[in-house]
Amino acid sequence: MAAILFCGPILAAHPAGGVSPPSGPASLVEDRLEAVRKAPTDPRARLELGVAYGQAEEYDLAMAELVEAIKLNPENQDNLSARANYHLGLVLLAIDRAGLAVNALREALRLGWKDAAVHLALGQALTGQGKFEEAIA
Repeated sequence: MAAILFCGPILAAHPAGGVSPPSGPASLVEDRLEAVRKAPTDPRARLELGVAYGQAEEYDLAMAELVEAIKLNPENQDNLSARANYHLGLVLLAIDRAGLAVNALREALRLGWKDAAVHLALGQALTGQGKFEEAIA
């Protein structure tokens, strides 16, 4: 299984105004679940919950939330659908579904998420399919 890095650390604010990393994936999931309970049709809340589930290695739940974020944002406002496709690709890589990961990552690129991490993950997914020439292109 490929080692997957979920990019973009999510930080929690301290009451004193400082910022520190969250105490762990379970705590982060709880915080994000509460946000979805308050705003179930908010694609950003769904995206953040999906990322939190991915960090907690709850891949089935992560996929469900990321797909929901995509469905709730068909216009790709604020690049949320592109980002959700990127994270969906990472989850699919983590569960050895390279072919599906390629599709999600290509969709992220098509929607405008041009971050180097997307290209790196796409290269990993293509390598996982044995498409070495395409991976280095």
